[in-house]
Amino acid sequence: MVKLLVTNGCSCTRGEELRDPASHAWPTLLGDALGIDVVNLARDGSSNRRVVRSTVARLADVCADRRLRPQEVMVLPAWTQSSRHEYHAPREKPEVRTGPADGPGDRGWQRIGPWRQDAGHKPSRAFYDHLWSEEGQLANFFLDWALLDAFLRQGGFHARYAFAFPLTGTVPDLARPFTRTLEEDTVWGGLPPRPGHSFLEMPDGLARGPGGHPLEEGHAWFAASLGKWLSA
Repeated sequence: MVKLLVTNGCSCTRGEELRDPASHAWPTLLGDALGIDVVNLARDGSSNRRVVRSTVARLADVCADRRLRPQEVMVLPAWTQSSRHEYHAPREKPEVRTGPADGPGDRGWQRIGPWRQDAGHKPSRAFYDHLWSEEGQLANFFLDWALLDAFLRQGGFHARYAFAFPLTGTVPDLARPFTRTLEEDTVWGGLPPRPGHSFLEMPDGLARGPGGHPLEEGHAWFAASLGKWLSA
């Protein structure tokens, strides 16, 4: 019997631009619908690499704190933009940003993202100018996903997956060996997810904040959609 939902992701999963993220973000609403507690590990500006890293690093402590066995825990990341990345530089000045402060597991980790490139962040500029390619990033993403999925399944956790951002581009040939290790029915919308199944593809007419994040109605729609899928 599942007693705890552990979610992870970016600002879409944390609840950026909501009046009360702790009460109205989709993980809380989904946990309420399922009748179980929730631990939300999401951080603003997260990359998929950070989602994998922090999930693996935190799960043992989460289980110990709640006195739960892995078989009693469902882990549900909501994948973000594949173009994001991170690197560890503890002596570098942390990024100035809004939202909650980083937790202990995130200290020293620096974000790489388009918004930092636009702000003149030299490591982000170097990454996109010299290291980034859509095919390479997607291959890295699916490799990380396959490794996380194996970790969760071998550990006895219930692994389910969703997307906050739509998956852009086709699955590269380099990534196909990794996708074959994943079970399609553990992904909301299939693998790759069908159009209309990412959080940001919510129905027309639902309000967004000035920064483009879904607001309360959007979070309620996503939580209800995931709840129906999980129940089925």
